[in-house]
Formats: sequence, structure tokens, C-alpha cells
Amino acid sequence: MKKIYIIIAAVMVLLLTACSHSNSNGEQSYPLLDIQENEYISSIPVSSVNDFEYEYDDIAQGIVITRYVGTSDTVHIPAIIDGQAVKTIGSQSFANMPSREGVWANPVKNVIIPDGVMVIGNGAFFAQELESISIPDSIIRIDGYAFQHCERLTEAVFDGISYDYAGIDALYIAVNNRTDLSSVILSIDNIPENPASDFAYLENPEGHGLVIYGYNGNSENVKVPAVIDGQPVTGISWGVFSQRNELKNVIIPNGVISLDTNVFWDSKNLISVTLSESVEKIGNSVFLGCTSLLEINVAEGNQHFSSENGILFDKSKETLICYPAAKAGSYTIPDSVTVIKESAFSDAVALTGIIFHSGVTEIGSSAFSGCIGLTNVIIPEGMTSIGHTAFAGCAQLVSVTLPNSMRNMGNGVFNGCPKLTQAYYRGEIYDHSNVWIAANRINGR
Repeated sequence: MKKIYIIIAAVMVLLLTACSHSNSNGEQSYPLLDIQENEYISSIPVSSVNDFEYEYDDIAQGIVITRYVGTSDTVHIPAIIDGQAVKTIGSQSFANMPSREGVWANPVKNVIIPDGVMVIGNGAFFAQELESISIPDSIIRIDGYAFQHCERLTEAVFDGISYDYAGIDALYIAVNNRTDLSSVILSIDNIPENPASDFAYLENPEGHGLVIYGYNGNSENVKVPAVIDGQPVTGISWGVFSQRNELKNVIIPNGVISLDTNVFWDSKNLISVTLSESVEKIGNSVFLGCTSLLEINVAEGNQHFSSENGILFDKSKETLICYPAAKAGSYTIPDSVTVIKESAFSDAVALTGIIFHSGVTEIGSSAFSGCIGLTNVIIPEGMTSIGHTAFAGCAQLVSVTLPNSMRNMGNGVFNGCPKLTQAYYRGEIYDHSNVWIAANRINGR
């Protein structure tokens, strides 16, 4: 999270410098922005309700836009749908990435968000072709990465004021600088510790301290207490934060040693998790199904785990443990990595390419399952093992190239890959029994 604010500050310095001039004392001063209504934006007709997928949210007490399915590149979101006020532009609802069915969003250039909307969700307009956006006075929060990679966005109209900054960082600043908002974007460091009453806990049967086995709160941002009833919290049990769609950010405090299996399983709006330096054990599938996850941060002093660009590794970076499912684009495996753990990239629907180096020897079970943005995979020489269902459900996968070094492949490695028609084996034809792939033909080199 700190990186976001550093980047914003840097962009603003550059922008203000470009617009600055010297006063009579030789000091730098900055011209005030022109305050003017944008007549073009106010004239755009309201889009049809049929252009949106949506649902009613009990917490927001209003409509959440979950997906834009229209074809127009100019969108005026309706204020009322089915007699209910639209309150939230949902996570990735306009994002330029494929849905779970593999359908890519249509390009959007101009958007009006109506008065009454309070939240713009995580990655809502990620990588869109936005040129202008109008944000109402009712907005109280813009979640992380909402406008990331919107390189064409040059105009943001907020509360009737036009901000002619290049890029989108002015949107964060425009919201954060307002003093009359009931909420602001929280820095991860400012999340308060949750009360002990939010948790169910018992003595740790494997050692000292307490294990949390249940969460009873409803906060979007959770900081687990380090001490409860005078005893340190040392463990987070199975599935404590699973299927909690209100969760956005979670901090695991110093003192916690272990996170059990499925701790955050299927918490679909979880954006970030911060792990303290004391964490030594992380169970399987801890982040599985967290489709909005963008970053896992590990304290520098941790002796067992590390993170780089929000991606979780072991300390030596020899094992890639988890690639956050909402990260987009192509990714190159670092040279130090030899093992890709099970489910490491599972459901990373915005992953469009993966590049392996020759040092990677093992891909775990379900490592890339559900990566519907992958179309071609080349596995280099040196790889020896691919686990069960490693690429299952990669609906757009067309071709795979396997090395001569390949020896062990689990069951159903390419199940649910209907477009996979080309599988190439770089070894001799008589060796291909080692790498048989379902019913798809394996061609010699």
C-alpha cells in the first residue's frame, strides 16, 4: 500500500512542476485549476439497465454493478435500477480483463457515475481505454487499483471540478484531500486493531498462546490483535476468514506463527494481506478463490517467507507460493525459482502469459488451473514434473510445448481446455508415453 502513495506523490510532483511558474520572489507557485462544468459529460443520456449485470447488496443497502455488458464506449450509469439506488461500482466491473467465462469486456472511453454512488471497487476500471470520467460528490471511497493502467485517462470531473492532470492519480488525491467525506482510503498502516470480541479463540494445543478459530466481525479492514486476555495470538486456524466477502485488507500481527489451510478461501473481495515477521507456516490453499487479491506483503524480517511485487515466495525465493489472482498481464518466473507450488496461480483470470526459465523443475497440482487468459505455454528443458490438473480449466489455451526432460505428469493436467489442439513434445517420439496428455495428439519436435 505504501507504494501506491509514493507513486501518487511522485506523479503529483512531476505534474505540478510542469505547470509551475516563478513569482516575483523567484519562488515556485502553482496556478489554480479552472472550475467549470463539463457540458459534454452532462449531456450524455443514461445507459439502459440491460447494459449491466447487478445484484442487491444488504450491507450497502443498494445495487452493486458487477459487470458492464453493453457495447457503447460512452456509459452513463443509471442512478436507480429495479427501484433501488445504485451504491457501488463493483470490483473489476468495467475492467479490461476476461470474465470467468472467458468473455472480454468491451472498451469504454467515457463514464458518468451518478450521484448516490458511494464506492468505486477494487480494479473497477482496470486497464480500460478511459479518456474521461465524472465522479459524484457522494463518493466516499475509491478502492485500490480502481484506475490502474488507464493510460488514456486525461480528464476527471469530480464534484463539478475538472482536473486536467495526465493519468489517474489525481482521482485518489481529489478524494483524499476532501475534508467533508465520511470515509477516506485507509493506508494499510492505519488499520486499527480489532477488538477481541470479534474472534473466537482457544489455547494453542501445539504450543503456547492462543489459536483463533473463528471470526465474528464484519469489518472491511481487519487487524488481528497480537494479544487477547493477556496471551499472545500464535495461530490462525482452518478457514477463519473464508467466504467473508466484506473483507478488503487483513493484517496478521507479529507473534502469529502459523496460518492453517484455507484461512482466506473464497473471500472474493479480499485485496491485500500483510504477514508479520513471525509467520513460519502457511497451509495449503490459504488464498484459493480470492479473486480480487492484488498483493501479499511480508515483513522484511521474516525468516521463512518473502514477497516481491505482492507475490508470495519462500525466503530464498526458490518456491513461488502464491501469485495474487487479480494481478494482470504477462509474468516471467524469477530466475531463482525452482518450484511452483500447488494452486500458486489458480484462478488468475487476468494472467495473459507465463514465461518459465530452465531452472524451474516442478509445477504443483492445480498451479495454473482456471487461468483463462493463457493461450500458449512453452515449458523449457529442465522441467521434470507437472502435478494433477495443473492447467485444468484454461479455457483459451491453444498450444503447449513440453521438454525432453519431462517425466512425471499427474492426472487431468489439461482437463477443461477445449481449445487445446496442439501439444508438442521435444523428445523422441518413442518417449512420448511419459507425457501422454488426455486425448490430444503429441507431435515430435
